[in-house]
Amino acid sequence: MRACIFCGGRATTGEHAWPQWVIEAIGSTPSFTVDVWFGPDAPRKTWSGAGRSAHIRVKYLCETCNNGWMSDLEKEAQPVIRPLMNDISVPLDRWQQYLIALWTIKTAMVFECTIPARERFYSKADRDRLLTAFAPPDGTSMWLGRFERSNLSFIQAVRLFGTIPKANAPLGEGYVVTFALARLAIQILTVRRKPEHRSARVTLAVKPGPWERKLSQIWPIKPPMYWPPARSFSEEGVQELCKRFTNPP
Repeated sequence: MRACIFCGGRATTGEHAWPQWVIEAIGSTPSFTVDVWFGPDAPRKTWSGAGRSAHIRVKYLCETCNNGWMSDLEKEAQPVIRPLMNDISVPLDRWQQYLIALWTIKTAMVFECTIPARERFYSKADRDRLLTAFAPPDGTSMWLGRFERSNLSFIQAVRLFGTIPKANAPLGEGYVVTFALARLAIQILTVRRKPEHRSARVTLAVKPGPWERKLSQIWPIKPPMYWPPARSFSEEGVQELCKRFTNPP
């Protein structure tokens, strides 16, 4: 019997890996790519879909979660995210940033069900935190960016491992997920520290790029801001954004 990834109950319902309203809001048939990279020397594993595959469902959710708190979150987040996807000028207060962050991490966790369970990054503790505390996993940061394309959508996940050879290195592993939703780009970074270094500050290597000028951080929540930023990412720029964080040397 399949168990719900959130509450552990019987998984009896199918949920869109990419929410139905996102597909409809884009207005054309989007294509999706999911890349998972399991280390600096490992090959990429890729899941992709287009056309009917855009409506792919995952069967790892129970009816209570799917039709309860998850449905409520979709209804609350949709009117906040849609204007950003359509490049509409709007203010983003702290509550709206919080809703975007919750929706984004929920969507990333659900989309991870398109790959085998042994290959998923988010842990039961991460999902429990979302379910019970309504918060992203510890060590998570999120940013928004403006995308110049309006008919492209994808998600890319890159798994980073702490490969620092020093015995006292605090980094356990990291995970970067990048979404493109019409005119909106969202990036998540989650870093896990080794148990003995829970309070240590960890800095991943960052490739040079216009990140400060083009990204707005929303998690941890920042002061109210105004959307959109003046500068946009091209399609090539979003691809570079996916590679922003790298494994430490």
